[in-house]
Amino acid sequence: MKKRLLTAAALILATSHQTSFQAAQAAAAEPFTILIDAGHGGHDTGASQGSLNEKDVNLKLALELKQALEKHGIKVSLTRSVDQELELSERAVKVQQAGADCVVSLHLDTPEAQGPVYELHYFGQGKAFASVLDSHLRTSLSPATEQQTLKESALFMVKKIPVPAVLVNASWQGGTQHQQALITGLTQGLLAYAQTHD
Repeated sequence: MKKRLLTAAALILATSHQTSFQAAQAAAAEPFTILIDAGHGGHDTGASQGSLNEKDVNLKLALELKQALEKHGIKVSLTRSVDQELELSERAVKVQQAGADCVVSLHLDTPEAQGPVYELHYFGQGKAFASVLDSHLRTSLSPATEQQTLKESALFMVKKIPVPAVLVNASWQGGTQHQQALITGLTQGLLAYAQTHD
């Protein structure tokens, strides 16, 4: 009887170790995940330029960025893929549900703004992430050397998110060409960040 109990205990212990090992393997195999947040949506149109609303441009950019990253094998989630209004708290929940390793929130400045071609807002742990994106955006968008593009901020989407997060506030100026350069720079920056944090 004692021998049977010892054998059973050994089997349970072995199974437990195997399960733990398999769980560790599964965790290690989890792909690097980027969550893209298209700012505004629904009744919240954001800024406007003529008949064009910021919420629509943000969504277009988010979908294009997702497609570009997925071509390189990156796992990408979105807070919204349609014209949908989301509370900030709902966006934060989607970050957790996606198991995101980092977050990029896309926004546009007001059309009349005379600021830099883009600004990257970050908080705390997001500074290193923002710096990587900035280095690649400077190549693709070429802001004036004296323009300050990195800004520490208390915005919800960078301060209240538990993983490195950057809010991109891009200029309306330049139209489609500018937007494509923005996607190029963000794609390159996100790939570089993923390679060093995967």
